[in-house]
Amino acid sequence: MNSPNRLPRLTLMLRKDLAERVHAAAALTTQNANYFVNNCIEGCLDAMESQDIAADIRIVVIVRKIRGLPILAAKWIPAICALFIPESVSITPRHFQILAKLLNNHEGELTEEAIRFYGQLSDKTYRQEIAFEAELAALRKKLSV
Repeated sequence: MNSPNRLPRLTLMLRKDLAERVHAAAALTTQNANYFVNNCIEGCLDAMESQDIAADIRIVVIVRKIRGLPILAAKWIPAICALFIPESVSITPRHFQILAKLLNNHEGELTEEAIRFYGQLSDKTYRQEIAFEAELAALRKKLSV
């Protein structure tokens, strides 16, 4: 019988082609496969639900460290973006959201010129949003009087 603090177990299916990779990665981290898969799913769900523009998935960081692979931590993204956005621009989390959306829709090689262009476009879009919100607030104030 389940104790009051434990959730009931749920059986899910893992594709066969992933099983070998899961077992190898789990062994690398000295975790059993079920615990490893739960860490992967939890990290992915946390990242998907996060309001941040980028989220580090702990299990990914652990495995990459073990394998000696470089890690691009989410906390470095603002610093990297700052290289391509003019110094005169105060970079906000909304800038990163707009910039990420633009970069996600980019097709072809992502050159320095393209990143600079998207940085400027994200700033312009951000300023337009601020102006729109100010106009909307003024209209609402006028209508409520």
